[in-house]
Amino acid sequence: MKYSKILSEIANPIRTSILVNLYENNLTVSEMKEKIGDISHSEISRHIGRLAEYNLITKETFPGRKYELTHFGTIIVKLFMPLDFILKNSEYFKTHRIDDIPEELLQGLEHLRSSEHIIGTGNLMVKVKTFIESAMNDLWIMTNDPFPYEIKVKHVNLIIPPSMLKYGFEVDHERTKYEVKILSEVHICLILSDLGQGFLFLPNLTINAPDFNEGFFIKDSKGYEYLKNLFFHFWENSKEFPFTVKNGKITK
Repeated sequence: MKYSKILSEIANPIRTSILVNLYENNLTVSEMKEKIGDISHSEISRHIGRLAEYNLITKETFPGRKYELTHFGTIIVKLFMPLDFILKNSEYFKTHRIDDIPEELLQGLEHLRSSEHIIGTGNLMVKVKTFIESAMNDLWIMTNDPFPYEIKVKHVNLIIPPSMLKYGFEVDHERTKYEVKILSEVHICLILSDLGQGFLFLPNLTINAPDFNEGFFIKDSKGYEYLKNLFFHFWENSKEFPFTVKNGKITK
């Protein structure tokens, strides 16, 4: 089938790179060659020809020196981008779940393609500690486990499961205003600050909770906006929690 041939074409890593780069900007052959790296002019021209044959790319109408995605090519790349992120981190996604992410936000995984995959609880917690303590005014946190780090910001939006209330959640309520919501089960951890960066921790297949041994650090604007959309999806689906602060801890 022609469709299976199209999938075969975009599965080639060089042709994938061409499509992804053209998704960002229209490019000449020389510009594509420069972005892809170690490839001859004749070889990249061959790949361009294959993509043009399947109506995925074409030359600009004017001035005609640069290549661009066709409408069909744009649709294919938009559908492919989340898969590209997952395939680039295939070892991680073989052992971690994404079924807590709503279907309408799965497409947005493409915005995490520039994120940093960090392995090791020690490395991650050092980075999280620095991140939380360097936030300026606002933090948005969804977690099933309290972080033992000093929070200095003016405002925190916090999503926690009921189990965290059993032992209380330590806060400095005089310095920081907390808005707290309760979600029956928290399988994903999200940490965002007003510095435009954030962390994502997904559950692995063996535990029904965020895996703090591996995670993604997001530091670009598109990835950050995606994390905020994901956070506020859970915020809107959590229950209001009128709380009191007793002995420096959030309680019922």
